Amino acid sequence: MRRRTLLAALGGGLTGFAGCAGLSGDGTDRTTYGVPGTTSTRTRSSTQTPRATPSTGERISVSYVVRTTDSPAYRPGRVRIEPGDSVRWPNTGESTHTVTARIVPHGADYFASGEFADEASARDGYPEGAIGPGDSYSHTFEVEGVYDYFCIPHEDAGMWGRIGVGVSPKVPGDGPSPDVRMSDRLQFFPESLRVPAGTEVVWATVGNQPHSVTAYGDGIPDGADYWASGGFGSESLAREAWPDGAVEPGDRFAHAFSSPGTHRYFCIPHEGAGMTGTVEVLPADGGGTPDPADGTTTTAVGPGEDQSR
Repeated sequence: MRRRTLLAALGGGLTGFAGCAGLSGDGTDRTTYGVPGTTSTRTRSSTQTPRATPSTGERISVSYVVRTTDSPAYRPGRVRIEPGDSVRWPNTGESTHTVTARIVPHGADYFASGEFADEASARDGYPEGAIGPGDSYSHTFEVEGVYDYFCIPHEDAGMWGRIGVGVSPKVPGDGPSPDVRMSDRLQFFPESLRVPAGTEVVWATVGNQPHSVTAYGDGIPDGADYWASGGFGSESLAREAWPDGAVEPGDRFAHAFSSPGTHRYFCIPHEGAGMTGTVEVLPADGGGTPDPADGTTTTAVGPGEDQSR
């Protein structure tokens, strides 16, 4: 069952499937989940393990709450749930926010407030899909894996979150959301990036097709080390070895840039479709700071709260 709706906030309490909810005087959520004669009692914490029904032993699907605040931030920033559970994001502040998926596991439905089909559509459609003060957005997660999401108007302020479905929201090499996404539209998003020297840039495949991140041999600054997903030493080796070096759906590739200048790169299987990108590396000493207003992006700041378990 999937429920993804933009709806009025329901008083901030946790809500279960097929049931009704209420808060007791001690702030505990006492929710009946459609099982005759049974009541599941949980605190408001989004990290509680769902109970099994006494009658059948089957797991009860649970709804978790992640607040969107004026900080701006998602509270908590990371949550672990189980397949079949839902998350509701109520806007508890005065600013407008979105919940926009950046990375979803292979085979999972894309999700975004406004019900957009992909990230590019959500960005293009904004402010449609905005969650106003007092409103909320909900999504049910069916596929196991790690989901990264962000707020479109507060992306530059580092407003992003992570949901671990059946797994910890911490992943190897855990850190900020990726700087560049590779989608089934056969494009790098964004196509151009500007970063200071010493920055590690992260690419992630967010669609269902594998991609590569392959530097053009004649497209990097003189003296710079060659770089490509797969760790190849040259463009020709990367091309000959394909599909070795593929960044599969849900996977990431990272490279730390130390040589200032323009680095041009492409996707081997989709070069003919125009899937190319550039990274402009600024000198670390006084080279300036990327300006979000010019359409480039910088590495985001991770969530302030870690609610993994």
